[in-house]
Amino acid sequence: MTDKTALWDTLGKTDPTQTKQFKRAGGFSGTAIKPMWAYRRMTEEFGPCGVGWGVNEPSFQVVPGSDGEVLVYCTVGAWHGTREQVVFGVGGDKVVGK
Repeated sequence: MTDKTALWDTLGKTDPTQTKQFKRAGGFSGTAIKPMWAYRRMTEEFGPCGVGWGVNEPSFQVVPGSDGEVLVYCTVGAWHGTREQVVFGVGGDKVVGK
């Protein structure tokens, strides 16, 4: 473990018992981390939410697709240590399909 990867080495592995399988329309399936477990791990590492770490208010973008479809994208930032140390995540899904 090096200083540059210490945080990654500590938090970069997910306990498989803390995941759940999901399936979506169109045959897409995957594995998601249980959010409460992730919040607990962040609290163990950085302290209480809002003090040592936190999540910024998400922003949503609704995008019209082809043939009346509607897509939505969500961007959220998570910070640790100070509110200036932010990592952003983006996710999206089709909310109106044909």
